[in-house]
Formats: sequence, structure tokens, C-alpha cells
Amino acid sequence: MFISGSIAITLEPYKFAVLAKERDPKVVTVMGGPNFPIDFPSQKKFLNENQIVDIYVPLEGEIGFSNIVEVCLSAKKSDEIRKLAISKPIEGCVVRDSNNDKKVTGITYDSHDALVIKSFEEIYQESQSKFKFENSAVFIEHVKGHVKLGDTSIIIAVACKHRAQAYDLSRFIIEEIKKRTPIWKKEHYENKDSEWLKGNPIKSS
Repeated sequence: MFISGSIAITLEPYKFAVLAKERDPKVVTVMGGPNFPIDFPSQKKFLNENQIVDIYVPLEGEIGFSNIVEVCLSAKKSDEIRKLAISKPIEGCVVRDSNNDKKVTGITYDSHDALVIKSFEEIYQESQSKFKFENSAVFIEHVKGHVKLGDTSIIIAVACKHRAQAYDLSRFIIEEIKKRTPIWKKEHYENKDSEWLKGNPIKSS
């Protein structure tokens, strides 16, 4: 269930989310709007105080909402949708800090630096061939090492003549990075456990 509105939870859309959860606790509730706090402690506080909201899409929602839909469509059965939607980070969204009922406290990223740079360059060249946008520019940087939950892990800055072009270009780049760039992720949990997440193998050229 997608809710559009401000952070004021007294709005009617929030009441619809409450009713939806009462009817079916497996419903995934997604709220969007420009008034969501930008700092992680405030975001966490908002989600803790408003348990009815599973995912929040701050600012412009095109990328975040499309990523949510993509995750939901990947479920093989309807019973899997909620688990998939709230168990992993989703680009462009703020999701509750849990994975398979384990509280995530931070993430460590590791990478093959030379292959990462090569992958970024290939993805950029492919994006230019695919879209052929005039006067576009792209900057990509990914963190390596440990980051706290809620900290920025990747920056993709895109400049285009039109907003729709920038969305198309940035979405293509992030999806290709997730599919093929050799960056690995280890989640750290509240119980002090940690786990390397399954990724994609390096493809030989």
C-alpha cells in the first residue's frame, strides 16, 4: 500500500494504512513525501514511532518506488512479498533496520578496486550508447570499509538536460552496478554476529 502525504501522521492516508494492516498484517505499507527527516537518527525515530510504516521514500519517489515494485515482483509467492520488501536495503528508500529478524547495525564493503573502476567505466560507456543523451555527465563513488546503518554507501551524480533523462540514466547505472560490479557486503548485527551476503560472481571477459 502506497501512501502519499507529509510526515504528519494524523492525515487520512495514514489511517488507511492502519485499516489495511488490521485487515492483512502482511500488507507492505510505503509512505512518501518531502518532509521526511534527512538524518538517520531522526529517520529511525520516525519509523520506531510509526510502526505502521514499513518503508519511506523521501524526496522524489520515481527511483525508490520503482525499486520497491521490482523487489515485490521478484517474489515467487504472495506470502514472500513482505519478507523480501523489508529484509534488505532498497535504493532510494528508508527500510526498517532488520534482515530476517536480525537487527542490522552496520555494513562492511570490500571490493576489487581495479575491477570496480573498470566496471564503472564500462557501465558509463554502455549508458551513453544506450540513451544517447546530449551533454550528460556522470560521477560515481562507492565506499569501501565499514559504514554505520543509514550512512551513504554510494554516490551517483548525474547531469542531464531533463529530469526524466537523469532518472533513466541513474537507474540504469545503479542496477548495473548491483548486478556486476565486484563489491561485496558484510552485514553486522546487534547480537555481534556478522555475515557476508551472497553476491554475483566475477565474470571473466
